[in-house]
Amino acid sequence: MQSLLFGLELSLQNNSFPLVVKMDSKMAVDMVADRVRCPWKLDHYCKRIKHIMSRYSITICHIYREANKPADELSKMGSKNKTTKTFQGSDLPRVIMGLATLDASNVPSLRFIANN
Repeated sequence: MQSLLFGLELSLQNNSFPLVVKMDSKMAVDMVADRVRCPWKLDHYCKRIKHIMSRYSITICHIYREANKPADELSKMGSKNKTTKTFQGSDLPRVIMGLATLDASNVPSLRFIANN
């Protein structure tokens, strides 16, 4: 929820509307859409997100992680580095740029699970 709010606030700063948000967290999408109750620990995020969404042209939908590979990799990078960084187009890390190019070309992304 924190990253969703951060992204929406960044969109506010850059006036990036209309906006389509695709998230691989079905629970977060359902909380924002009022299909499930937001836990009290996340309530302040939910309220702020809903407030922003009510004032701007924003659509939020769930997609599977495999269909969200560039964002998934950025999320992994952020959680490893414990820092906040904003990228502008061409300064994206090479691997992310490659994944985004494949994604834009509708090349499917696969996730391999080890069989133990």
